[in-house]
Amino acid sequence: MREWRLKSAQALLDQGLTSAAGFLLNVLLARSLAPETYGAFAAAFSVFLIVAGFHNVLILEPATVVGPASYRGRLRPFYLMQIRLHFLLLAGLSSLVMAVALFLLMRTGHRELGRALMGMALASPFILLLVLARRFCYGEQMPAMAATGSLVNLLLVLLGFVALFWSDLLSPPWAFVLMAVAALGASLPLLIGHRPAESLAMPEVVKKNWEYGRWLLGVAFLFPLATHVQTFLVVGIIGLGAAGTLRAMQLPTLLVVQAITATSLLALPSMAADYGKGNLAALRRKGAKATLYLVVTAVAFELVLIAFASQVEWLLFGGKFAADAWLIPILGLMPVFVAAASGASLMLRAAHKPQFDLVANLVAAPVGLLSAFLLMPSFHLVGAACSIVLPVAASASITVVMHRRWATGICIPIACVLVGR
Repeated sequence: MREWRLKSAQALLDQGLTSAAGFLLNVLLARSLAPETYGAFAAAFSVFLIVAGFHNVLILEPATVVGPASYRGRLRPFYLMQIRLHFLLLAGLSSLVMAVALFLLMRTGHRELGRALMGMALASPFILLLVLARRFCYGEQMPAMAATGSLVNLLLVLLGFVALFWSDLLSPPWAFVLMAVAALGASLPLLIGHRPAESLAMPEVVKKNWEYGRWLLGVAFLFPLATHVQTFLVVGIIGLGAAGTLRAMQLPTLLVVQAITATSLLALPSMAADYGKGNLAALRRKGAKATLYLVVTAVAFELVLIAFASQVEWLLFGGKFAADAWLIPILGLMPVFVAAASGASLMLRAAHKPQFDLVANLVAAPVGLLSAFLLMPSFHLVGAACSIVLPVAASASITVVMHRRWATGICIPIACVLVGR
């Protein structure tokens, strides 16, 4: 238990440092840039999150689950192959984003958004390289190493922001370049030791990744419809400035969501190993403890946001978004629902049942899309905030139900049809 608590503390420190880097950069950009300019950054960042979603299901999730379960004695060569696949995948995805950026620059009047997307396309492989390197550290149960990389990244981000600010270069494209340089500088020390004498065949690793990630590939298509479509609709219906406001009001919530991610990243490899050994009692015990801990944390944070929303906005943005501070506690409901389903999600992932995520998103995507179209025309930003929370609640509910059916050996008929089982 002492070792587990120490590693949990290190994992929370790592995710805290990572969250601090993204959080502080977003806060500084929101305070320093015009709302429309920050809105362009927010829209481009939403596209980055979509790219990261595909990277997550095809690279990160298999690296976390398949590695400890199938390559326990050969993690280093497995991770080396994942790095190669990372750059191959990001080369293709970044090329697609670059094509969209060039179209916006040359064929439309959205030049600021086009430049932001161009910066994002160039930076994505290097930003996500740090995410991959830190995931390797979790797979080898070394969260302290991940925390070291996150600390370096945070320091480089802050120093780079100061340099951009004083040189009058601060803009969305340069912000993405800053994130890429900081991530590359932080990830290289973590990857130096991943050069094993032996190697694995790429087709073998691709097959393993695909066998696990294929069920989640639909999630990469559906998840943006549930959680990111609001940003693009806000840009189209209200404008870039409103997109910047919506993103700014989400920042406090993202702290808790990333804390949940930290606990999940530490617990998932261990739970996957428990499942591989057939130790289902330990798997269930860890899932229950994770749920209890995360729900208590998320609810406590939401109560703080309800009581002190205006003070939180003033502390972060100096009153720049004071008129919309009441959006903060609405968006704060999102991590509560995520936490409530966290244990069920972890157990299903560890048991190599990623199909549940596809089913959950098949429900969440239409909820997010329909609620956005129905609520935003009349309620504007509050409609957008509600349409972000509602699909998360729907996804969490489906995840819990799927876990209960799996745990009792009962299959939901509709789920069987959807996933072909």
